[in-house]
Amino acid sequence: MVGSESKLIENRLARPDIHQQWEAAYRTVENEKFSELAFDYITQILNAPQQSIFLDAGCGTCAHAIRLANRGLLVQAVDFSASVLEVAEANVKASGLETKIKSFVSELLMESIHD
Repeated sequence: MVGSESKLIENRLARPDIHQQWEAAYRTVENEKFSELAFDYITQILNAPQQSIFLDAGCGTCAHAIRLANRGLLVQAVDFSASVLEVAEANVKASGLETKIKSFVSELLMESIHD
């Protein structure tokens, strides 16, 4: 991707209002039910031992990281948007999963976008 286009996308996705709009449109009751069933299926098929470590790249608000942690897995959650990770950390804390999910802004994600 051309650097200026990449930077435009990065800047847009870093805006908190973009994530709020996405959450409002995507986090419906039906989608949440589907996601829970999908993660039940995924973790069953993977049959990963408890405490296995998963990567949630582009984790956003950590909804899927929370789903994995609730199923006994550990999660490294990364995103390039510091503002969305503030929401993610609040969600993780509200879920009581701080010991199972670690989130951080990834400079590597930012660099790979610009390459």
